[in-house]
Amino acid sequence: YAATEVNPSWLSTETLQRVSHEISPHDFLERFEQRSCPVIVEGCVKHWPAMRWSRETLLRRFGALPFAAGAADFPLELWYDYAQSNTDDVPMFIFDKYFASR
Repeated sequence: YAATEVNPSWLSTETLQRVSHEISPHDFLERFEQRSCPVIVEGCVKHWPAMRWSRETLLRRFGALPFAAGAADFPLELWYDYAQSNTDDVPMFIFDKYFASR
């Protein structure tokens, strides 16, 4: 309704609660899961090797490998060139259809 007052917190850019990845399963279930309450769990992936990947390391290791991008297979190097200058409304994303077998 147009006459309803707007609570300033509704317009806040930070509306989700954040918790550490060290939250216990019991606390997580009680505070978020059982209440169907969204939450951002911070620090979960710091130890993942993928967090250290960069464009340069991926190109060095996989630059010549073809990946499915849209209806075609592109080497990763060519896809990065496309992505850097892309202005398409619906850009192509890469997929590795052989991921499970590698």
